[in-house]
Amino acid sequence: MDLGTVEGVEQSARPQKGSDRQVRQGRCWKRWGALIGVAAVSLMMIAGAQIADGPKTVEAEQFILRARDGKILARLGAGKADTPRFSLFDRSGKPRGGIELKEDGTPSIYFVDRDGHSRLLMFLDEDDTPSLGFLDREGHARLQMRVDKDGNSILSLHDHRDRPRMHLGAYGTGRDRVSLFIKDEDGRTRLSLGSHPNPSIYLYDKNGKGRILCSIDEDGEPGLTFLDKDENELFHVPPVPPAPKTK
Repeated sequence: MDLGTVEGVEQSARPQKGSDRQVRQGRCWKRWGALIGVAAVSLMMIAGAQIADGPKTVEAEQFILRARDGKILARLGAGKADTPRFSLFDRSGKPRGGIELKEDGTPSIYFVDRDGHSRLLMFLDEDDTPSLGFLDREGHARLQMRVDKDGNSILSLHDHRDRPRMHLGAYGTGRDRVSLFIKDEDGRTRLSLGSHPNPSIYLYDKNGKGRILCSIDEDGEPGLTFLDKDENELFHVPPVPPAPKTK
């Protein structure tokens, strides 16, 4: 275009088709941009009001807590049976403890050693009996404390084959009493100590029959009783005085 001639000046003064189209497009984009901006601000205001006024809920199938180096420290999610489970991990990534619900709904808390063996368990049984169990490295329960549904406190010791070897209980049947039972490898009681109604010691044979009883009666007198295999009295030391004769 030559602006040095009259034709060039007239040509430059006439509107160009391309430039008009660009102006119209620019105005259109401006209008759409303004509408989008107003809509975005409105949505943000509505969302902000809902967050401020409504319940704050976050839903997910799993939550993971990581350290700054990316290692997992804790995990909250569902177990194999779709039951809730919260697990804790040490710095090396090994599980060390957690809380979970079993399929029957009973809760438990567990602690794990560095080799991955459960060593301590706290749980409720199906009848809501609270228990505390100590396990060895092979997973055998060696010591258990519990309170049964009747309110009796019981302490049990087990050998390396899960066989009960000793029971210590505080029972509340009428008058409170404390009893100790020592068992053999077959689970039969061989020795017992009791406090109700009078302090006593029982010795049992291999069939679980009481054969010797040592006790103190209500008057404070000691006694020693020998029994046969059917637990019938053979003799008593000192001898039981004969019953007074009636006229």
